[in-house]
Amino acid sequence: MIPINEAIEAGAWLQIDKPIKREDRVSSSITFIYDEIVAVEPRFKFKLISFSKVDLTTIDNPENLKVSVDCNFWLLKFELVVLLKESAYFSNFVDMLKLSDDEGYQFEAFDWTDDFHLCSNSDFAKSSGLASLNNMKISPKIRKTGALIFELPDEFDTLFITVKDGEISEV
Repeated sequence: MIPINEAIEAGAWLQIDKPIKREDRVSSSITFIYDEIVAVEPRFKFKLISFSKVDLTTIDNPENLKVSVDCNFWLLKFELVVLLKESAYFSNFVDMLKLSDDEGYQFEAFDWTDDFHLCSNSDFAKSSGLASLNNMKISPKIRKTGALIFELPDEFDTLFITVKDGEISEV
């Protein structure tokens, strides 16, 4: 777990790796997967740019929002690079990246399917970077800038960047 504020202040690049576990294919329909990790595959690297509270009352056409303007949303801006040998969908990154608090509660990013107006169609989504990578297939080694939005509790101390089914480290 890496504290968000420290990663932003340091301007550090973070890398997400996915452990590859040993498996034995017995037949076309049966595969045994073991806990033994035989390799680590780099997936993405990213650098956090900013993390700021969003005032939903300033979103254009608020009547189109699915969420209440009273919700506590935070915008995380970043630069992203795919480290795989082939292109990857932005949704693969979104599915892996999580925020967690110091008590271990985890928070997933909203995406365009959660609230199309907030994340894709509004002027806010277009100017903030929320809409820039939706449904995009990103080529390897190409730096892209984007943003994710998270609904968080009203009060929290420290938030951390974590990943699902992988490892995160500073590079």
